[in-house]
Amino acid sequence: MLKARMSNGQAWLEQAALAAFIDEGHFDRHLRRLRQVYKARRDCLVEALRRTFDGALVIGGESGFHLVWRLPVGFPCARQVQLMARERGIGVYALSSGGAYDFDPAARDDMLVFGYSSLTETQIGDAVQSLRFMLDG
Repeated sequence: MLKARMSNGQAWLEQAALAAFIDEGHFDRHLRRLRQVYKARRDCLVEALRRTFDGALVIGGESGFHLVWRLPVGFPCARQVQLMARERGIGVYALSSGGAYDFDPAARDDMLVFGYSSLTETQIGDAVQSLRFMLDG
């Protein structure tokens, strides 16, 4: 009881287990594996976009779990693509739907944000193909 009050109820057992996990190198291995998984997913998305949309311009794919695709001239605006994609269960988002764009109504609306961390490579490929069919149709 005194220990719980002195340490403000911190979970000492979980902290000890986490310390052992880190000390034994398991956390480093876990991070290396995740970096490989997310890199493969990012590479899959970039390749699928470039292959499907004839050399698509992809921005920001060097880090993080999101990237931006600048829509080619002649495509619908990004907000429209976002709405059309949502109807088909595809979660892409217009960069212009972010709060920073609310201050400039004349800002470009030709960039889509893609998140890929929770998708498999198969799901990524299928989603890009669905976008192609949607935009062609």
